[in-house]
Amino acid sequence: MVSRIQLNYWKNLEFYDPVQILRVTKELEARPLYGSGALDFDKNIQRTAKLTLEKLDTALVSYLLGEYIGVETAFAPVESLDYDCIVRFNMTRK
Repeated sequence: MVSRIQLNYWKNLEFYDPVQILRVTKELEARPLYGSGALDFDKNIQRTAKLTLEKLDTALVSYLLGEYIGVETAFAPVESLDYDCIVRFNMTRK
């Protein structure tokens, strides 16, 4: 059984849309490293790319779970506990 403290902790996490993370990752992968159209590696883009790539695995798992069950999902990466992420399901069908 999950404690009320644990539920409150999960409720206050920042959840991400897996489709948005996967879309941004695809856009980053499509950009060339050199020449015209290359990423301008300023600090903001580096930070965004790093955060997006760190969430890629959990975004993919969350997305595939939602597709398999047929519901919308959101995920929150968690590094301080015994698991890697929390997946939240919207039980209304897509």
